Amino acid sequence: NNMIQPSALLRNASAASILASIDYGSAPGKILIYSGIRPVNCGAVIPSNSLLISFTLTKPCGSVGGTILSINPPAAKQVAISGQASFLRITDSYDNVILDIDAQHIGMNVNMVAGKYTGIDYIRIDVGQ
Repeated sequence: NNMIQPSALLRNASAASILASIDYGSAPGKILIYSGIRPVNCGAVIPSNSLLISFTLTKPCGSVGGTILSINPPAAKQVAISGQASFLRITDSYDNVILDIDAQHIGMNVNMVAGKYTGIDYIRIDVGQ
């Protein structure tokens, strides 16, 4: 049982706020894909994790429909370091962390091989859950 039930208006505003946060700054935001354990606290320092690949998003980075935030697919890039992708970190153009997301939560292929090109087909975030 949820003790707090936000209104649809608040949930929709949350999705729009996340989109605006990713697009904050003069340049596009980024998606960084890491190996290792996702930190408990979003944005926490992750010195023992390896950055496998970094994507630059479009600007605007996506769209909002109700409580659903859809991020535009970034251009495919070469994987820098081989490893198991465990989480994505989404930042604004100033590297402020906006979200940490488990890779498996979005159905991402978690086996990254250095030198191979890979992309992200879609990311949909439902803030109404």
